Amino acid sequence: MSVSGVDRPTFRRAGPRRRGEVASPQADLAAYDELLRRVPSDYPGLPLMLQRREELSQAVVGPPATLELHLDGGDVIGHSTSARPLSNFVRYLDEAVKELAKSIAGIGKLSGSLRVTPGFGSVLLTISAPQISADSGAALDMAAERIEVDGLRKLVALMAIAAADDDPTSSELSAAMFDLNPASRRSVAQFAKATADAEYEVSGSWSDSRNGTVQVNMGLAAAKRLRRTASETVDQVEYTTITGTVDGWEWSTSRLSFAPRTGKTFRASVPERLSRTVASLISDRELTVAARFAVHEKVARGSSMATKRAYTLEEIEVKGEQGDLRDEE
Repeated sequence: MSVSGVDRPTFRRAGPRRRGEVASPQADLAAYDELLRRVPSDYPGLPLMLQRREELSQAVVGPPATLELHLDGGDVIGHSTSARPLSNFVRYLDEAVKELAKSIAGIGKLSGSLRVTPGFGSVLLTISAPQISADSGAALDMAAERIEVDGLRKLVALMAIAAADDDPTSSELSAAMFDLNPASRRSVAQFAKATADAEYEVSGSWSDSRNGTVQVNMGLAAAKRLRRTASETVDQVEYTTITGTVDGWEWSTSRLSFAPRTGKTFRASVPERLSRTVASLISDRELTVAARFAVHEKVARGSSMATKRAYTLEEIEVKGEQGDLRDEE
């Protein structure tokens, strides 16, 4: 059958469902993606098919993760602000998320950009990662759909630590950036500078169907702290392996609380690649683990105060399962 001279695709399953096979959102989405790859780009029903594909995708990964930001301060009046500082804020936010995502994923190139939706409420911006479109002919790649979400989440964590960190050395913020490459650090510094130059007071929320909702706040002092720390060179770092238990975990800042076998409990920044492993360990606080940390030491500029230590998690495993980590303490 033809519609406006275009052959209508045949709607059928990519393969027969075996007797007793249970339907799953993943299988339905994979079958639909296979169907879409056979649909011509000028087929009139393609927009509705892509809308259906989005519904199936949300059944698999949940609603898209979004960052809702309210901008106050500076020259914000009511629901308006000057175009140039706002455009710089959005531009450098987009660049920071892209570079963070590339650093986390260990890739050199990333196409696509964030989606920004304006709204009312001071100056309100809703930022979300783009959804992978099936009409490109690419099969569903769960890791690819998360890559810019991971970049957004990392930026939210850095903003949260910058807002909470009143340490003059910003050692915990520095530890949170330890695993980032130079390009991503520069982009974070540019985003923080754009925020500080505009004198924006940033507030809002980060919503992720997998990890929940957290509040986001970054004032002028926090933006300056974030810029300064992202611009610094890495201080001297030592490595140590400590045996203990995971005593707490914060999704909002990507930090764990670690209780060593001997000594005081301390916090450590967790890179994105280890966040889900740490989250799974918190369910059993009696579980003994061996964790390898990068230990950062910083001294405040122009101060004679004692050296401040901060930690970044490098590896973690349940004690006795692998035996690869050597306990150095």
